[in-house]
Amino acid sequence: MLHRADEEFDFSALWATLPGGACHTPFQSPCFLDSFVRTIAPRHGMRLHICEVRDTDTGSPVAMFPYAVHKRGPVRIASVPDMGLADQAGPVLANGHSIPQEDFRSIWAAFTGELRGVDLVDIDKIPPRIGERDNPLHRLDACEPSGEMLALDLTAGSDATWRRKSVYKTVRSKEKRLSETGVTFHQTQNPRESLDLFEALKRQRHRRFHSIGRMDSLESRPGFTDFYRSVASNASTGGSVMAFCLKTGDDIVAAYLAFADRTVMNGVLISIGDDKWHCCSPGMVLTAKVIDWSQKNGLKTFCFGTGMQDYKLRFGGSPAEMRRLSQPLTPIGRLFTVARQLKQGTF
Repeated sequence: MLHRADEEFDFSALWATLPGGACHTPFQSPCFLDSFVRTIAPRHGMRLHICEVRDTDTGSPVAMFPYAVHKRGPVRIASVPDMGLADQAGPVLANGHSIPQEDFRSIWAAFTGELRGVDLVDIDKIPPRIGERDNPLHRLDACEPSGEMLALDLTAGSDATWRRKSVYKTVRSKEKRLSETGVTFHQTQNPRESLDLFEALKRQRHRRFHSIGRMDSLESRPGFTDFYRSVASNASTGGSVMAFCLKTGDDIVAAYLAFADRTVMNGVLISIGDDKWHCCSPGMVLTAKVIDWSQKNGLKTFCFGTGMQDYKLRFGGSPAEMRRLSQPLTPIGRLFTVARQLKQGTF
Protein backbone atom coordinates (compact mmCIF):
# COMPACT_ATOMS: atom_id res chain seq x y z
CA MET A 1 0.00 0.00 0.00
CA LEU A 2 1.35 3.43 -0.94
CA HIS A 3 0.68 6.62 1.05
CA ARG A 4 1.31 10.14 -0.24
CA ALA A 5 2.61 12.26 2.65
CA ASP A 6 1.81 15.97 2.75
CA GLU A 7 1.64 18.60 5.50
CA GLU A 8 -1.59 17.08 6.83
CA PHE A 9 -0.29 13.52 6.94
CA ASP A 10 -0.29 11.82 10.38
CA PHE A 11 2.92 9.81 10.61
CA SER A 12 2.34 8.96 14.27
CA ALA A 13 -1.03 7.34 13.53
CA LEU A 14 0.43 5.21 10.74
CA TRP A 15 3.47 4.17 12.80
CA ALA A 16 1.09 3.18 15.63
CA THR A 17 -0.53 0.53 13.41
CA LEU A 18 2.65 -1.57 13.48
CA PRO A 19 2.25 -4.53 15.90
CA GLY A 20 4.28 -3.93 19.06
CA GLY A 21 5.02 -0.36 18.02
CA ALA A 22 7.49 1.06 15.53
CA CYS A 23 11.22 0.32 15.48
CA HIS A 24 13.16 2.95 13.55
CA THR A 25 16.29 5.07 13.69
CA PRO A 26 15.85 8.55 15.24
CA PHE A 27 15.69 9.93 11.70
CA GLN A 28 12.63 8.02 10.57
CA SER A 29 10.59 9.26 13.51
CA PRO A 30 7.21 10.97 12.93
CA CYS A 31 8.58 14.32 14.18
CA PHE A 32 11.57 14.26 11.82
CA LEU A 33 9.45 13.28 8.81
CA ASP A 34 6.67 15.76 9.59
CA SER A 35 9.16 18.64 9.82
CA PHE A 36 10.86 17.46 6.62
CA VAL A 37 7.56 17.50 4.72
CA ARG A 38 6.74 21.00 5.97
CA THR A 39 10.10 22.71 5.46
CA ILE A 40 12.51 20.83 3.17
CA ALA A 41 10.39 18.97 0.63
CA PRO A 42 8.64 22.09 -0.72
CA ARG A 43 11.96 23.91 -1.27
CA HIS A 44 13.27 21.07 -3.43
CA GLY A 45 10.08 20.11 -5.22
CA MET A 46 10.17 16.72 -3.53
CA ARG A 47 7.39 14.19 -3.15
CA LEU A 48 7.34 12.10 0.03
CA HIS A 49 5.72 8.65 0.08
CA ILE A 50 5.34 5.79 2.54
CA CYS A 51 5.29 2.24 1.20
CA GLU A 52 3.39 0.10 3.72
CA VAL A 53 4.26 -3.60 3.71
CA ARG A 54 1.63 -6.04 5.02
CA ASP A 55 1.81 -9.69 6.03
CA THR A 56 0.10 -11.76 3.32
CA ASP A 57 -1.45 -14.14 5.85
CA THR A 58 -2.76 -11.73 8.49
CA GLY A 59 -3.00 -8.48 6.55
CA SER A 60 -1.16 -6.75 9.41
CA PRO A 61 1.43 -4.07 8.59
CA VAL A 62 4.99 -5.23 9.28
CA ALA A 63 7.17 -2.45 7.83
CA MET A 64 7.12 1.05 6.35
CA PHE A 65 9.51 2.50 3.77
CA PRO A 66 9.48 6.31 3.85
CA TYR A 67 11.07 7.69 0.71
CA ALA A 68 11.37 10.99 -1.11
CA VAL A 69 11.88 11.56 -4.83
CA HIS A 70 14.00 14.46 -6.04
CA LYS A 71 15.81 15.38 -9.24
CA ARG A 72 19.49 15.91 -10.01
CA GLY A 73 19.46 17.25 -13.52
CA PRO A 74 17.44 14.76 -15.56
CA VAL A 75 17.88 11.93 -13.01
CA ARG A 76 15.00 11.13 -10.66
CA ILE A 77 16.35 9.77 -7.37
CA ALA A 78 14.48 8.01 -4.58
CA SER A 79 16.01 8.04 -1.09
CA VAL A 80 15.06 8.27 2.55
CA PRO A 81 14.18 11.86 3.52
CA ASP A 82 17.59 13.39 4.18
CA MET A 83 19.11 16.27 2.14
CA GLY A 84 21.94 16.42 4.68
CA LEU A 85 19.71 16.29 7.79
CA ALA A 86 19.65 12.56 8.58
CA ASP A 87 22.58 10.67 10.09
CA GLN A 88 21.04 7.20 9.81
CA ALA A 89 18.78 5.45 7.31
CA GLY A 90 16.59 2.38 7.45
CA PRO A 91 13.06 1.06 7.16
CA VAL A 92 10.49 1.35 9.95
CA LEU A 93 9.89 -2.13 11.38
CA ALA A 94 7.17 -3.63 13.58
CA ASN A 95 8.56 -4.50 17.02
CA GLY A 96 6.10 -7.37 17.20
CA HIS A 97 7.07 -8.96 13.89
CA SER A 98 10.42 -10.26 12.65
CA ILE A 99 11.29 -10.34 8.96
CA PRO A 100 13.89 -12.94 7.91
CA GLN A 101 16.59 -11.42 5.72
CA GLU A 102 15.60 -13.59 2.75
CA ASP A 103 12.03 -12.33 3.03
CA PHE A 104 13.30 -8.76 3.25
CA ARG A 105 15.25 -9.25 0.03
CA SER A 106 12.03 -10.33 -1.68
CA ILE A 107 10.14 -7.37 -0.17
CA TRP A 108 12.86 -4.97 -1.31
CA ALA A 109 12.85 -6.42 -4.82
CA ALA A 110 9.06 -6.02 -4.99
CA PHE A 111 9.30 -2.45 -3.64
CA THR A 112 11.93 -1.30 -6.14
CA GLY A 113 10.17 -3.16 -8.93
CA GLU A 114 7.00 -1.15 -8.34
CA LEU A 115 8.67 2.26 -8.21
CA ARG A 116 7.49 4.47 -11.03
CA GLY A 117 9.11 7.66 -12.28
CA VAL A 118 12.40 6.80 -10.53
CA ASP A 119 15.79 6.24 -12.21
CA LEU A 120 17.91 5.49 -9.17
CA VAL A 121 17.46 4.38 -5.56
CA ASP A 122 20.28 6.01 -3.60
CA ILE A 123 20.39 5.65 0.20
CA ASP A 124 23.47 6.58 2.22
CA LYS A 125 24.37 6.40 5.92
CA ILE A 126 22.82 2.97 6.52
CA PRO A 127 23.86 1.75 10.01
CA PRO A 128 24.21 -1.95 10.88
CA ARG A 129 21.48 -1.80 13.50
CA ILE A 130 18.14 -0.10 14.12
CA GLY A 131 17.86 0.11 17.88
CA GLU A 132 18.49 -3.44 19.09
CA ARG A 133 17.69 -5.07 15.76
CA ASP A 134 19.78 -5.75 12.68
CA ASN A 135 19.13 -3.25 9.92
CA PRO A 136 17.98 -5.43 6.98
CA LEU A 137 18.85 -2.65 4.53
CA HIS A 138 22.49 -2.80 5.67
CA ARG A 139 22.67 -6.49 4.75
CA LEU A 140 21.43 -6.21 1.16
CA ASP A 141 23.99 -7.32 -1.43
CA ALA A 142 23.74 -4.00 -3.26
CA CYS A 143 25.10 -2.09 -0.23
CA GLU A 144 28.72 -1.02 -0.11
CA PRO A 145 30.81 0.51 2.71
CA SER A 146 30.60 4.32 2.74
CA GLY A 147 32.26 5.39 5.96
CA GLU A 148 31.98 5.03 9.71
CA MET A 149 30.08 6.58 12.59
CA LEU A 150 31.38 6.64 16.15
CA ALA A 151 29.11 5.27 18.85
CA LEU A 152 29.35 4.41 22.55
CA ASP A 153 27.92 1.21 24.00
CA LEU A 154 26.11 2.43 27.12
CA THR A 155 25.12 -1.02 28.40
CA ALA A 156 28.44 -1.67 30.19
CA GLY A 157 27.66 1.04 32.74
CA SER A 158 30.48 2.54 34.78
CA ASP A 159 32.76 -0.38 33.82
CA ALA A 160 32.79 0.56 30.13
CA THR A 161 36.30 0.73 28.66
CA TRP A 162 35.66 4.16 27.21
CA ARG A 163 34.92 5.50 30.70
CA ARG A 164 38.63 5.19 31.44
CA LYS A 165 39.55 7.71 28.75
CA SER A 166 41.41 10.73 30.12
CA VAL A 167 38.79 13.11 28.71
CA TYR A 168 36.28 12.06 31.39
CA LYS A 169 38.71 13.01 34.16
CA THR A 170 39.28 16.36 32.45
CA VAL A 171 35.54 16.89 32.06
CA ARG A 172 34.93 16.28 35.77
CA SER A 173 37.46 18.97 36.61
CA LYS A 174 35.94 21.44 34.13
CA GLU A 175 32.42 20.63 35.32
CA LYS A 176 33.43 21.41 38.89
CA ARG A 177 34.72 24.82 37.82
CA LEU A 178 31.48 25.55 35.98
CA SER A 179 29.41 24.40 38.93
CA GLU A 180 31.27 26.76 41.25
CA THR A 181 30.10 29.67 39.09
CA GLY A 182 26.45 28.54 39.25
CA VAL A 183 26.27 26.67 35.93
CA THR A 184 23.80 23.79 35.93
CA PHE A 185 22.69 21.09 33.46
CA HIS A 186 19.16 21.06 32.01
CA GLN A 187 17.22 18.70 29.74
CA THR A 188 13.87 19.49 28.19
CA GLN A 189 11.26 18.21 25.76
CA ASN A 190 9.01 21.19 26.32
CA PRO A 191 8.35 22.76 22.88
CA ARG A 192 8.72 26.39 24.01
CA GLU A 193 11.92 25.69 25.92
CA SER A 194 13.29 23.54 23.08
CA LEU A 195 12.63 26.31 20.56
CA ASP A 196 14.28 28.91 22.81
CA LEU A 197 17.31 26.66 23.18
CA PHE A 198 17.53 26.18 19.43
CA GLU A 199 17.44 29.95 18.86
CA ALA A 200 20.24 30.39 21.39
CA LEU A 201 22.18 27.57 19.74
CA LYS A 202 21.73 29.21 16.33
CA ARG A 203 23.02 32.58 17.58
CA GLN A 204 26.01 30.96 19.23
CA ARG A 205 26.89 28.98 16.10
CA HIS A 206 26.61 32.11 13.96
CA ARG A 207 29.04 33.98 16.18
CA ARG A 208 31.44 31.06 16.49
CA PHE A 209 31.54 30.07 12.82
CA HIS A 210 31.94 33.64 11.60
CA SER A 211 34.77 34.27 14.06
CA ILE A 212 36.76 31.38 12.57
CA GLY A 213 35.80 32.17 8.97
CA ARG A 214 33.67 29.10 8.34
CA MET A 215 30.15 28.81 6.91
CA ASP A 216 27.48 27.41 9.21
CA SER A 217 25.18 24.82 7.61
CA LEU A 218 22.21 26.43 9.35
CA GLU A 219 22.82 29.49 7.20
CA SER A 220 24.23 27.99 4.01
CA ARG A 221 21.68 25.23 3.40
CA PRO A 222 18.16 26.34 2.42
CA GLY A 223 15.49 25.32 4.87
CA PHE A 224 17.78 24.00 7.62
CA THR A 225 16.86 26.70 10.15
CA ASP A 226 13.15 26.30 9.43
CA PHE A 227 13.48 22.52 9.75
CA TYR A 228 15.06 22.68 13.20
CA ARG A 229 12.60 25.31 14.34
CA SER A 230 9.80 22.98 13.32
CA VAL A 231 11.45 20.05 15.07
CA ALA A 232 11.97 22.02 18.30
CA SER A 233 8.41 23.38 18.20
CA ASN A 234 7.08 19.82 17.99
CA ALA A 235 9.10 18.46 20.90
CA SER A 236 7.03 16.44 23.34
CA THR A 237 7.46 14.16 26.33
CA GLY A 238 8.47 10.75 25.05
CA GLY A 239 9.13 12.13 21.56
CA SER A 240 12.30 11.95 19.48
CA VAL A 241 13.54 15.53 19.99
CA MET A 242 15.89 16.16 22.92
CA ALA A 243 17.28 19.55 23.96
CA PHE A 244 20.02 20.01 26.56
CA CYS A 245 22.02 22.92 27.89
CA LEU A 246 24.39 24.25 30.49
CA LYS A 247 23.20 27.56 31.84
CA THR A 248 23.38 30.05 34.68
CA GLY A 249 20.39 32.32 35.04
CA ASP A 250 19.45 33.37 31.51
CA ASP A 251 22.98 32.82 30.19
CA ILE A 252 23.23 29.73 27.93
CA VAL A 253 26.76 28.42 28.35
CA ALA A 254 26.35 25.58 25.83
CA ALA A 255 23.42 24.03 23.97
CA TYR A 256 22.84 20.60 22.42
CA LEU A 257 20.10 19.24 20.17
CA ALA A 258 19.62 15.53 19.58
CA PHE A 259 17.24 12.94 18.17
CA ALA A 260 16.49 9.77 20.09
CA ASP A 261 14.42 6.62 19.90
CA ARG A 262 13.81 4.01 22.59
CA THR A 263 17.43 2.90 22.73
CA VAL A 264 19.62 5.35 20.77
CA MET A 265 20.65 8.96 21.35
CA ASN A 266 22.05 10.72 18.28
CA GLY A 267 23.52 14.20 18.63
CA VAL A 268 22.93 16.62 15.74
CA LEU A 269 23.83 20.19 16.81
CA ILE A 270 26.01 21.71 19.53
CA SER A 271 27.11 25.24 20.34
CA ILE A 272 29.05 27.09 23.02
CA GLY A 273 28.40 30.55 24.40
CA ASP A 274 30.46 33.59 25.34
CA ASP A 275 34.24 33.42 25.15
CA LYS A 276 34.49 33.77 28.92
CA TRP A 277 33.32 30.16 29.26
CA HIS A 278 35.72 28.61 26.77
CA CYS A 279 38.43 27.95 29.36
CA CYS A 280 36.00 25.49 30.97
CA SER A 281 35.39 23.54 27.74
CA PRO A 282 31.58 23.76 28.02
CA GLY A 283 31.03 21.80 24.79
CA MET A 284 32.98 18.83 26.11
CA VAL A 285 31.28 19.06 29.51
CA LEU A 286 27.82 19.19 27.94
CA THR A 287 28.55 16.25 25.64
CA ALA A 288 29.66 14.18 28.65
CA LYS A 289 26.54 15.22 30.59
CA VAL A 290 24.30 14.15 27.70
CA ILE A 291 26.11 10.79 27.56
CA ASP A 292 25.55 10.39 31.32
CA TRP A 293 21.89 11.37 30.99
CA SER A 294 21.41 8.84 28.17
CA GLN A 295 22.96 6.04 30.20
CA LYS A 296 20.97 6.84 33.35
CA ASN A 297 17.74 6.90 31.36
CA GLY A 298 18.21 3.43 29.93
CA LEU A 299 19.40 4.22 26.42
CA LYS A 300 21.81 1.64 25.05
CA THR A 301 23.79 3.53 22.40
CA PHE A 302 25.10 7.06 22.06
CA CYS A 303 25.88 8.11 18.47
CA PHE A 304 28.04 11.15 17.73
CA GLY A 305 26.50 11.72 14.32
CA THR A 306 28.29 11.96 11.00
CA GLY A 307 31.94 12.97 10.82
CA MET A 308 35.07 11.77 12.62
CA GLN A 309 36.07 14.97 14.40
CA ASP A 310 38.85 14.72 17.00
CA TYR A 311 36.62 15.53 19.96
CA LYS A 312 34.44 12.49 19.17
CA LEU A 313 37.48 10.24 19.08
CA ARG A 314 38.53 11.54 22.50
CA PHE A 315 35.31 10.20 24.04
CA GLY A 316 36.21 6.67 22.99
CA GLY A 317 33.49 5.78 20.54
CA SER A 318 33.76 2.60 18.51
CA PRO A 319 33.36 2.88 14.72
CA ALA A 320 30.27 1.34 13.14
CA GLU A 321 30.40 0.65 9.41
CA MET A 322 27.91 2.71 7.46
CA ARG A 323 26.81 1.56 4.02
CA ARG A 324 25.35 3.03 0.86
CA LEU A 325 22.82 1.45 -1.44
CA SER A 326 22.93 2.72 -5.02
CA GLN A 327 20.56 0.79 -7.26
CA PRO A 328 19.87 2.00 -10.81
CA LEU A 329 16.40 1.24 -12.15
CA THR A 330 16.70 2.73 -15.65
CA PRO A 331 19.44 3.30 -18.25
CA ILE A 332 19.79 6.95 -17.19
CA GLY A 333 20.15 5.79 -13.60
CA ARG A 334 22.95 3.44 -14.62
CA LEU A 335 24.72 6.23 -16.54
CA PHE A 336 24.48 8.52 -13.51
CA THR A 337 25.94 5.82 -11.25
CA VAL A 338 28.86 5.15 -13.62
CA ALA A 339 29.56 8.88 -13.96
CA ARG A 340 29.62 9.28 -10.18
CA GLN A 341 31.95 6.29 -9.78
CA LEU A 342 34.31 7.70 -12.41
CA LYS A 343 34.33 11.06 -10.63
CA GLN A 344 35.08 9.38 -7.30
CA GLY A 345 37.64 7.02 -8.82
CA THR A 346 35.77 3.93 -7.66
CA PHE A 347 34.73 2.55 -11.07
